[in-house]
Amino acid sequence: MTDIGEFVHPTEAGWPPDYLSVAASWSVAHRGYSGNRRLDVWLYRDERTAWRGAAELAMSCGMDTDATAATEFRKGNFEGVVNRYVEQSPDWHILAVQEAPFMLSPETFCPYSISP
Repeated sequence: MTDIGEFVHPTEAGWPPDYLSVAASWSVAHRGYSGNRRLDVWLYRDERTAWRGAAELAMSCGMDTDATAATEFRKGNFEGVVNRYVEQSPDWHILAVQEAPFMLSPETFCPYSISP
């Protein structure tokens, strides 16, 4: 079983000047034609892996036939592949990579701490 701690890292969150060190993960969110337009979210260990995962998803959702996306994927420009997917998809489609700070409540970030 995967340890969720492998997916958590410290980041800064909050509003200036009161930034806090909080726990976060890198996430990929996708809504497309499959799954009755549901929003699917995946967590990744780091930003680069999240971008690659999103680019692979875009390629499997039809961007493999788009010459621009295929070139960007071969070059390792995963953000370019995702951007191309967003440009070529209907407005209601979502494919996004973002750092997601953990929240205890809508107003409270989860502090980052390392437990032994």
